[in-house]
Amino acid sequence: MILIYDIFKESRKQFGYRRIKSELFKKHNILMNFKKIIKLMKSFSMIVGYLNRRQRKNKHLVGKNRFNVPDLIKRGFNKIKNRFII
Repeated sequence: MILIYDIFKESRKQFGYRRIKSELFKKHNILMNFKKIIKLMKSFSMIVGYLNRRQRKNKHLVGKNRFNVPDLIKRGFNKIKNRFII
């Protein structure tokens, strides 16, 4: 637990459980399950700092049809409908 807290403190609260796990193995040669690291971080309220400050933007265009583009190649998509008439 002390090693996890030290790694978290050295990273200025920037490392999550994945980086902490890799740092434990690189520096101290300790293998630990990621679920155990997450439980310890939650119990001692080690929250990554950048997640609280960052706001995620919606990447999708809301209310706009992105796929409504003109037929520049003149492929004639309407001819496909006539093919299936029996």
